[in-house]
Amino acid sequence: LGGYIGSLPATASSGSTTTVFATGGDGGLYTQAVVNGNPQGWLSLGGVVTSNTGAAIDVNGVTAFIRSTDGQLWGQRFEAAWQGWGQIGGVPVASDPVAISAPIITAGPPPPSGGLGFDTCEAPSVGQMGAWRLNSPYTSVGIYIGGENRACSNSALSTNAWVSSVVAQGWRLMPIYVGLQAPCINFGSTQLSRDLSVAAAQGAASADDAANRAGNAGISPGAPIYYDMEGYNNADAGCVNAVRAFVNAWVVQLHARGYRAAMYSSLCSGIVDQAAVYDNAAFARLDAIWFAAWPYGDGNDPRYNSYVPNLFGTSGCGAALTDAMWPFHQRAHQFRPGHNETYNGVTINIDTNAVDAPLFP
Repeated sequence: LGGYIGSLPATASSGSTTTVFATGGDGGLYTQAVVNGNPQGWLSLGGVVTSNTGAAIDVNGVTAFIRSTDGQLWGQRFEAAWQGWGQIGGVPVASDPVAISAPIITAGPPPPSGGLGFDTCEAPSVGQMGAWRLNSPYTSVGIYIGGENRACSNSALSTNAWVSSVVAQGWRLMPIYVGLQAPCINFGSTQLSRDLSVAAAQGAASADDAANRAGNAGISPGAPIYYDMEGYNNADAGCVNAVRAFVNAWVVQLHARGYRAAMYSSLCSGIVDQAAVYDNAAFARLDAIWFAAWPYGDGNDPRYNSYVPNLFGTSGCGAALTDAMWPFHQRAHQFRPGHNETYNGVTINIDTNAVDAPLFP
């Protein structure tokens, strides 16, 4: 087969032919037939999976089983050609992801890992980050790299020293750019234009500035940058159209600069407004979404101690965001607003996030 086997792949045998399944570094499922001991080359089965639960032979041919990011068991059968994924009822079986090293397998970046993250107005010191990395439940941190409406200076991000230091500690980052806000926002801020062509130009300019600032901070192309579009009155159709024109240009220009384009916003405004054009070819699609939805307004509410956040299954004002949208490691949920937490004697005021979305590195 070639390459180094990090863990045993799933296989299915039929006579002199063995079919091998593996999850690749890009998160996709791959298969390779081995005929009389001769490998035939890796082929992608499509989709992105979180774990590989084995393979089996039935009377109709090879069936591959996976546990997808929706938590359900899916299957795909080979009958002259792969027939496409179909959901299988019942409780899914989970196992550790399978990793194999080979050129086609390792060509893409590894899928982002899920977990808890936090964001805070001013980037904590390297010492504070070190104390939290070893003692807190968090593995990622949102940092504000720039934008007209950034509330804290974050001078530590003007060079690459801070980023390189905290990455070496094991942190993964969610770069945030707080630029122009919707023209129908209900609090004071610098706002984008209602003129669609002007709004588009502003979105492209913001993407360029964000890319430049990310580079200065040591965040290289390939990383995501999350535009912070605070909640707004999306009953104002003209405002919604201006935001969409702005975000469309943000996505296009960030892609041109080599970065992934993402957005943070209220579930009930910015996110559902993007969901409404998810399949509209006139709008460039965001690479990831980060939605704010707080079950309790006060971050110190004791009910947060037992609250379990969700990334899928949004309802109410968020019903338009279906589970089929941004399904593969493309979501984060800010579920708890500002509150203090202390680890290893270090107290930081944070928002809390459930994260299964692109991060850096």
